[in-house]
Amino acid sequence: MSEASPAEEIPSYDASIWKTGVFDFANTEDFITSPLPAEGIVRIGQGLGKVEFKLEHASPDTLPGATCFLVGFCGAMTNRATVTAPLFSGVGLSRALKMPLLAFADPVVSTSPDVSLAWYAGGSGGVGHPRNVAWVIDHVTRVTGRTPVLVGGSGGGFAAMNVMRYMTVPARCFVWNPQTLIADYAADFVRQYIKVAFPAAPDSAAFHDILAGARVDHDVCSASYSAPSCLIYLQNDSDDHHVKSHMEPFIERLGQWRDHDSQTRVSWDRRIIIRTGNWGKGHAVPPTTLIQAMIGLLRRDFAGDDPMGIALRELPGILNSSVQTEPEYDLAARATLHEGEVSITIDVSRLPAGLTYAYYLMEDGVRAALQWYSSNTAARFRTEIENAKRLSAVVFARSGQNAPTIRNINVNPTFTG
Repeated sequence: MSEASPAEEIPSYDASIWKTGVFDFANTEDFITSPLPAEGIVRIGQGLGKVEFKLEHASPDTLPGATCFLVGFCGAMTNRATVTAPLFSGVGLSRALKMPLLAFADPVVSTSPDVSLAWYAGGSGGVGHPRNVAWVIDHVTRVTGRTPVLVGGSGGGFAAMNVMRYMTVPARCFVWNPQTLIADYAADFVRQYIKVAFPAAPDSAAFHDILAGARVDHDVCSASYSAPSCLIYLQNDSDDHHVKSHMEPFIERLGQWRDHDSQTRVSWDRRIIIRTGNWGKGHAVPPTTLIQAMIGLLRRDFAGDDPMGIALRELPGILNSSVQTEPEYDLAARATLHEGEVSITIDVSRLPAGLTYAYYLMEDGVRAALQWYSSNTAARFRTEIENAKRLSAVVFARSGQNAPTIRNINVNPTFTG
């Protein structure tokens, strides 16, 4: 997926891009008294608390063997200005697993192209958004008779953990590298969220104070889940920020834990498993095979057995079979800046055939655009920054569709004549 600037202006929001029906309801009462659409986008209410979601195969008559449905939450979309909302996560995953889908769009991200991440926490006039999302999941569960499996990574992981604590039906949840404290995440993301969601907030106030004063659900470290609901939390070892600033406070605040092994902790009530592992560098998304295997585990019919006991037995095997160890390639690239365009080229003479590559453009150390994995050995991005010292690029290479990234290097653009 290339994020180079298109020739024409990209609309910030246009639900028609999904090429499906759109169903609008003024409030939850109107929604609950109407038949549940089998397919389409549903919008309830307006503003920064609007609940918007995409349904696929919601009718019990479609995918008749499905006993669970996937509930998707988006993480950060750092190139938001080049993408049209609404944004839904889990579409490809649910189709690959042949699961019904309920995917939520974040109303604050949909409102502004300047917001990359809003944690589904809502904004001014809509801070009850997580509870309303939970209510929708409860309703779809009762209508379809299927069990929800909530899924999200990073900021989407925060949303899944936050929403599930307000649900009244049994649910299962899988998250990876989640934030647990919004105010302790990267300042640029939090500041931009607050600017759009709470425009009257004073610039000088601390993030925590602003969020707490607005009664935002900004902290899931004290979240608890009633049986038989359960949460599996995976954390990449080398993601130092999320280990220190999010996983460790979550563990400390929640209280008593039992060490199952050197990498696995289980909460005292056996509702939460935290497992650390290594599937890449830093804030790496787990391989698709691992994500699919974890959802496959959680959507099983446990037939009265303890799902957490089964998960503890099978987690090591899932991780070992899904996470491949890749060789260290001699990856080299160069980047040049010329007339507002950054060109990145990989030196393929150093590399074996069959690899795929991804590219990040970094502006002032923050990812501004990306090109996802493909066989392309070059990428181009537009930028408004004229000083090459403020720019860099990150290049990734991997073998196989599901193998983790094996190396990345930063390269500094230089002007060319």
